Amino acid sequence: MRLPLTLPSLSLMTLLCVSAAAAQNPAQAEKSNPGWLGVIVEGRRGEASKIVEVDAGSPAAHAGLAVGDVVRAVDGAEAGDVDAFLSKIAKKQAGARVVLTIERGSAKRDLPVILGERPDVAAARKAAEKAAAAKAAAAKATAAKAAAEKAAAAKASAEKAAAQKIAAAKAAAEKVAAEKVAAEKARAAEAAAREKARASAARAAAAAEAARKASESSAKQQAEQAARQSGQAFLGVTLDQRSGDDVAIAQVTPKSAAQNARLQPRDVVLEIDGKRVRTTEDVASHIRSKKPGDAVVLSILRDGKKIRIDATLGTRQGAVAARVPTAVDASGEQARLELERAREALARARASAAEAAAVKERSTKEEPKEPAPEREVERAAPKASEIAWGNELEAAVRNAKKSGKSVLVVFTAAWSGPCRMLLAGFERPEVARRLAAFEAVRIDVDEKEAIADAYDVDSIPYVLAIRPDGEKSSFTGYLGAKELAAWLDGVEPRAGKSKAGAQAKAPVAAVPQPRGVDEPSRASSDDIADLQKQLRELVEAQNRMREQLDHLLELARREGKR
Repeated sequence: MRLPLTLPSLSLMTLLCVSAAAAQNPAQAEKSNPGWLGVIVEGRRGEASKIVEVDAGSPAAHAGLAVGDVVRAVDGAEAGDVDAFLSKIAKKQAGARVVLTIERGSAKRDLPVILGERPDVAAARKAAEKAAAAKAAAAKATAAKAAAEKAAAAKASAEKAAAQKIAAAKAAAEKVAAEKVAAEKARAAEAAAREKARASAARAAAAAEAARKASESSAKQQAEQAARQSGQAFLGVTLDQRSGDDVAIAQVTPKSAAQNARLQPRDVVLEIDGKRVRTTEDVASHIRSKKPGDAVVLSILRDGKKIRIDATLGTRQGAVAARVPTAVDASGEQARLELERAREALARARASAAEAAAVKERSTKEEPKEPAPEREVERAAPKASEIAWGNELEAAVRNAKKSGKSVLVVFTAAWSGPCRMLLAGFERPEVARRLAAFEAVRIDVDEKEAIADAYDVDSIPYVLAIRPDGEKSSFTGYLGAKELAAWLDGVEPRAGKSKAGAQAKAPVAAVPQPRGVDEPSRASSDDIADLQKQLRELVEAQNRMREQLDHLLELARREGKR
């Protein structure tokens, strides 16, 4: 009896029955994936199976089965005759592992075999996958056509809005002409008022001179006060009055008594020398009563645990470095800190407003009067949480050597407002997608002071780019998103060409462009949506700036009263 071992198969009749059942129940056939050994065996009924042929490249060939091997056992159980052996194998699925005990000559061996997939089943599966891919491609083409039609509609809407804007501009020009006539009549009245304005300007100049002298006097007094404070005890912390009676440490001055005592930001000060602390003034007044070299005992709350801290007070070491916040240990310092925070927030708002205004001015001629339809699919760009910032400079350098990219090092600090503004700029889509061309690493100058000193970082934020050829580029301070993107393109021209989510060495097949839709129509739709987004950001920035200006004026009034 000579039968090929192709699964499931006990005999020719069995093979036909299994195929008919699969045809009647496609779901069951789809779930079943019978294994394939790839041998032909022979043997009389009641005798063990003998391998007479091994298919090249089959699982049997890979396992080391050879012509002449006699199969004695399957997974430790007696294999039986040809029918029994075929029955045991027929119950296995493709990918299953079986151990065949064979007799080769006078020796027995255990050979593990991973059953493969039947060639006809594999061919059917590949055909199904090809059909699914073709169906997906057709769906993609349909979606592209729909997007093109939507872009064409957006273009028509934009053209209509542009026509309305031209009509409005014409009406405005006629109104300006009428106003020009009225202006000529008002010119005579203006000449009469000019003399009065000169007198007012003279009075304002006198008032400004008086204010300047008063400011110089105040600055002198502050300098004298600072000189007096240089001999006072100094702890070196910035305090934050939270809700209720909680006084928390906002910042710790480097190389100060507080840092030596291992005080940390977010520590809540409960007591100082056994006295309950309820306000920042409680701490400041107690420190003022001490002398440099005196010891103080602080009871703090850190991560829910009460800790005792022993500190030896030092002295104020003149001006504080630009990247270290002013330490608060006197009654007026807290107000000055709040004023600096407000100024910093105001600078951020002004920068955002200026950038948005520049975008608005550039896009004025294309701005639609009526909002264009929102796009359903935004252009992909890394989100804030998706920016792969590293925190180890050595690792970034190693990765750059392998990838051939430039290294981008950003020196920042958690307490710095300009640093937070710059990092927010890196998160803008037009900047974030350019980071794919760099091995980007962010260094906290407080946590890794040695690295900052090694690169002579004396002011933050500080950004350093190192190209593969060793050429360096850097800047200090805050840049808007547009300027930041331009700077990155100047350092690494490939940065401006990188696409979010695209692999540099894996080009994507282009989708055929539908008839009747050209590239300018798509660009017009994109520009309209971007302009709407930028206008919204401008309004939000102006609102924030107005609120921060009010807050700044209030703080200035408080500072004046002090």
